[in-house]
Formats: sequence, structure tokens, C-alpha cells
Amino acid sequence: MAKGKNQLGGLWVAVLAKRLDTRRFQPYALIPGIIWTKEMIRRYWMSLPKLIRFMLTHIANGIAIGCVFLLALIYWDVGGLGTLLQKDTSGLATFVLFFQTALTFGAVSMGVAVMNLGED
Repeated sequence: MAKGKNQLGGLWVAVLAKRLDTRRFQPYALIPGIIWTKEMIRRYWMSLPKLIRFMLTHIANGIAIGCVFLLALIYWDVGGLGTLLQKDTSGLATFVLFFQTALTFGAVSMGVAVMNLGED
């Protein structure tokens, strides 16, 4: 009996799973074709300049705060925002709203952090 496509795919997954023993490390596929481990991510993060890490950390915090803020506005339907977004069938309005809110909160968070850089 000839091996079908599914049998070969299952064999490949079994070989790959054996090769990537998760007890040794946790693989991350950040870039297709490259498997990153936690150690590789940490080394890359620590190789970035200190100011870049500072700014990225504060931007990420601002983006998270902005998304939580917007989710709260949608959940409690402040100003009828939740019902307006429910009427949009494409989801484009929700995406644009999240994108703009995350961008604004991230920029404000980074700006406040940079302005307070010289203070102790």
C-alpha cells in the first residue's frame, strides 16, 4: 500500500516532535523557519541597547493599558460604543479603534517615561 499524503505528514510531525523535545526547551516560532528558545529570546532582548529596551517596554505597557481601557468601554457600553461595534459586520471599525487607541496609549506612555527619565 502506497503511503498517502496524510501518512507522510503524520510521520514528519512525529519526527519533528521527537527532535524538539519540550522537556529541554520551549520552542517559539517568531520567524517562520527559525525556532527560538527562551534563552535565544533573552539574549536577543539583552543585546538591544538599553534605551531601546526602555522604550519598547513602556510602549508595550501603554498598548496593554489602552486595550484594557477600550475593552472596558465596549463591555460597559459607554456612549453606546458596544452596540455600534456590534452593528459593524466587517470588524474594520473595531480593528481601527483598537489600533488607534493602542497607538495613542503606547505613545503617551513612552512620552511620559521619557520625560520622567531625568527624575529620581
